[in-house]
Amino acid sequence: MLQVPVLGREEDAADQVSAYIMLHLGKAEARRLIGGTAYAYRTEAVASTVLTFKQFANDHGTPAQRFFNLLCIAYGADAQLFGDVVENALLPKDRAEGCDDEYQQVAFAYQKLIGRTSTVPCEKDFWQELAARCKEAGAAQGRSAQPK
Repeated sequence: MLQVPVLGREEDAADQVSAYIMLHLGKAEARRLIGGTAYAYRTEAVASTVLTFKQFANDHGTPAQRFFNLLCIAYGADAQLFGDVVENALLPKDRAEGCDDEYQQVAFAYQKLIGRTSTVPCEKDFWQELAARCKEAGAAQGRSAQPK
């Protein structure tokens, strides 16, 4: 759609963009969405405890890799909001040390490659409006958008 150049696996880039967008929907939404996505990755990782060699040929990282990458980007974006992922050993401390750099790399790439081509710049008001529309859509379908 935007024809953004990607170095590395396209699916990894999609995960990074997704995480970046989630982190810009406000603290409560970011916490809820990152937590839900991490839960899904972890659940899938635990369910497939025995990896076959062929699974590493997939265009996605393993669920465990996606789990740690997501938590690292979130922690790098806001160490206070996501500090418990390190405190509770969900993200190893040695990995957490480089998460600020990982987040900055994603943020720079997003701003440089997508922020300029988007018809709507990456502004807080845009993301808040998007979050409000998602909440409205969820409420219209009878789902609660509020964290429990």
